[in-house]
Amino acid sequence: MAETRLLRKTPDWEKARPAWAIYEHFFYNDAGQVRKVEGLVENNRLMKDDRGIVQEVKGYKEVHWDGYGCCWSVPCNVRNRKHDIRFE
Repeated sequence: MAETRLLRKTPDWEKARPAWAIYEHFFYNDAGQVRKVEGLVENNRLMKDDRGIVQEVKGYKEVHWDGYGCCWSVPCNVRNRKHDIRFE
């Protein structure tokens, strides 16, 4: 049986938000359902300091989610499946 995909309202998005995601702006359709969300996800990377010691640096990456929770990278519009929002 095919999976039914629904647009959801803001409380559903807030309830499903993982700790690594930050929502910045919601876009709505005429029915008040969320059609797009802009935000940030944590992007940790390893970097060397001046002494050559490797440290993990916390950063953020701009993304947007479509109304179904699929994540897309902002500058190049590449699909980013590991940051999808899953509604249970």
